This record gives sequence, structure tokens and C-alpha cells, in this order.
Amino acid sequence: MGHGQGLRWRWPCRRGRSASSDPVGGVRSGLRRRPWPNFFYIGKTLACWNWEMQNNAMIEAPIAMKNFMKVFKELDVLKKKVDAKAEEILSVEKLISEAYSAIDKAVKSGTLHKNTGAHRKSRLARRKKSVEIHHAWYTPTSTATA
Repeated sequence: MGHGQGLRWRWPCRRGRSASSDPVGGVRSGLRRRPWPNFFYIGKTLACWNWEMQNNAMIEAPIAMKNFMKVFKELDVLKKKVDAKAEEILSVEKLISEAYSAIDKAVKSGTLHKNTGAHRKSRLARRKKSVEIHHAWYTPTSTATA
């Protein structure tokens, strides 16, 4: 912000505006015409879209990341356990499915790029497989090529 400038005023989003915030609208406005053509009011629409897009990003990306980190912590605890049983991985698989759905929602809304979502899901699967190999619950088969 430069010297002597106040905050720039922007149109609030439709969800949060009162009837009196519109320069033409209001309770007793009736069918009054706007003083300028409609294309002058495009800034209001763009501000609403921008607000909704930022709000989506603020909500969905941290949820996806929180689930992602929760799975990693559970897998680390399971890997450090000496007497872990194979049934204990089932609770982690449930967490992984929740993380997958959170990542998919973030990708669908445009908060995460689709390649980023695929990368994160791949990381979860690789970490799970490394824990299973560590406890000898899974043995990778080597494919013999002729």
C-alpha cells in the first residue's frame, strides 16, 4: 500500500451483502434503472467469483493436507511398532481412503492441480507399501523377463 492510500473498496460477495449495499437496489428502489450500462458492473460479479474461489481454496486445501499428514503419522507409528499385527493396517487404510476423497475434492474444485493430487495419492500408497514390506506383510514379486 502506497503512502496516503486507504484500503481499496470492493464489492462484497452476494452472500454477505445487504439490500442497501447496492447503489441502485434497496428496499424502496422499485424498478429504477441503473445510472450506467450493465457492463460497468462486471467488477461486482468478478469480485464474487474471486471471493468464492479463494474461500474454496482456504477450506479444501488444508483439509486435504491435514488428512494427508494424519496418514503419515499413523504409518510412522505403525512402522516403529515391534509387535504390530497385520490387522492394524485396516485403520490406516480407512484414513487413506478419507485422504484420497479429500484430495479428489480439492482437485475437482480446482484448489489442487490434478498432477499434485496424483502425486500425493502416490506418496500415500508408497508409504503404506513400505510399512507392509517392513513388517513382512507384503512381499514384492519380481517379474522375470525373457
